[in-house]
Amino acid sequence: MNQIQPYFDEDAMHSRLVTALRSRCVAVVTVMDAGLTAVSGKEQLAFATEHSCVPYTFNVSDFYRVHTQ
Repeated sequence: MNQIQPYFDEDAMHSRLVTALRSRCVAVVTVMDAGLTAVSGKEQLAFATEHSCVPYTFNVSDFYRVHTQ
């Protein structure tokens, strides 16, 4: 089974969770790592999907809207 790869957007990428996961050798990707700062939620979701990542965000309302479209 493959390991889950979290993708942290701009709202969540500075959390202590990123540091804690990386210290435990979890392959975490942030928008900064991907070079995708200041892009739309739709583009963030497309990147996460393309790279088999699980989006992690505090911006629930924006991603809910993107998901339902």
